[in-house]
Amino acid sequence: MDNQPKRSISRRIAPLASQHLVPMALMIDEACVVARVGRNSLYLALQGGALRARKLRTKTVILVDDLRAWLESLPLASFSNACEPRKTFPRESSPPVRTAAAPSPKRRLIAAE
Repeated sequence: MDNQPKRSISRRIAPLASQHLVPMALMIDEACVVARVGRNSLYLALQGGALRARKLRTKTVILVDDLRAWLESLPLASFSNACEPRKTFPRESSPPVRTAAAPSPKRRLIAAE
């Protein structure tokens, strides 16, 4: 028989480097930053049922997939007017000339003294 000791397999898992970590859930502040929306918009979506959140004790978390689905459900922006030329108003040949306002009567009295 072989008298060599067997190698034990370590049950410890090496920590992942931060560049390999992909969050699965975001807290409210993180979801606002990632989605680039304000807290009010996020809470309105939660209250309206358009966005789902989960509770972990006292923390409210939003799954990344739910946040992505909510953002993708938003209506598309319309830029049809962007290709039309702007309406410009004709400019006057020269800008209006400003004249100095006459001094108020109080200033005349002070200046005369």
